[in-house]
Amino acid sequence: MPRIKPEINRESALRIKELLEDNNVKQKELAEKLHYSEQHISLILTGKRPLSVETAKEIAKLFSPVRFEWIMGYDNFRTPTEYQEFPFAKIAVDKQFAKQAISMLAAISGYQFKLEGTNGCAMSPEDVFGVSKENREFLIKHISEIRGDCVYAVILNGEKVGEISIDCFNRTVSEIKDFVDFKLSRLFREV
Repeated sequence: MPRIKPEINRESALRIKELLEDNNVKQKELAEKLHYSEQHISLILTGKRPLSVETAKEIAKLFSPVRFEWIMGYDNFRTPTEYQEFPFAKIAVDKQFAKQAISMLAAISGYQFKLEGTNGCAMSPEDVFGVSKENREFLIKHISEIRGDCVYAVILNGEKVGEISIDCFNRTVSEIKDFVDFKLSRLFREV
């Protein structure tokens, strides 16, 4: 029976090279720390030898807090913090896409939204999901001060016709998204 050749994951090689470069570590130093020959490490880094899970775990320990799953190419979360924050970051990105979509829909009818205010920024509690827990708690606690006097100006045919508070705009975005989800679910049948 022929021997099964182990699969080589080139992403692992690229990620290890990235770690070496980011930490100013030479191939030779990595080989010494892992108790491998320099040639063995070179073969992994050139994609000629597969990286074992055990070796990836050892490398992750050397470059803590890097996750071995990231080194192996199983996912794109380099650190445990990135892995834990992903659901929050996804929510923030989805919210930004929804805001852009609403702005594009409004533009069909000639409306535009322009952020106005002399100080602060248009931030809602949902916008802070992509930051660390400590920063998120601080931002949520001080959200009204951070916003300052920011509002969305509603512009029609180049003329300002009104203003919408940040909260009202965000609620409208959520309501329209829910409506679109509802209407689309009615248009197709579940498989």
